[in-house]
Amino acid sequence: MDKQVTELLRRWRHLLTMRSGWEKNWRDLAKYLVPHKSNVNVQVVGGVSQTTELYDGVGVHANELLASSMAGSLTSPAIRWFSLHMRNEKLNRRKKVRTWLEDSANIVYHELRQSNFHSEAHEGYKDIGGLGTMALLCEERRKKKGKFNGIRFQALSI
Repeated sequence: MDKQVTELLRRWRHLLTMRSGWEKNWRDLAKYLVPHKSNVNVQVVGGVSQTTELYDGVGVHANELLASSMAGSLTSPAIRWFSLHMRNEKLNRRKKVRTWLEDSANIVYHELRQSNFHSEAHEGYKDIGGLGTMALLCEERRKKKGKFNGIRFQALSI
């Protein structure tokens, strides 16, 4: 177990070193494009304004428009934007397999609509436009009485 912990810590330190060259760029970009996320590697005291360096809101607004456009065209809640297929084309030609895949896609689509996917994906799209990267966590909601209670998403801050 100690060997695994040591290896994880070594890997974590290595990743921190790799990321350190980007942190100043991310802080600078965040100031003007996603100011509520400008605390990259910096502790921000609650209640302190993060928009003091903004001359105007053009960058923030442009990034919001980009995120809205991406959300509407890539993962719109109004249209079906994905389907499921098997890698093996022979299986895709079988009616029972196609029916199962369609039923599974319907379940996934329903669960996405019942979750916070669209709001969190939109936050992630703002990260892509403003910082050039995005991480979206998907996990099961806390169970109620031992039963599946849906899924939840979280756009992770850089």
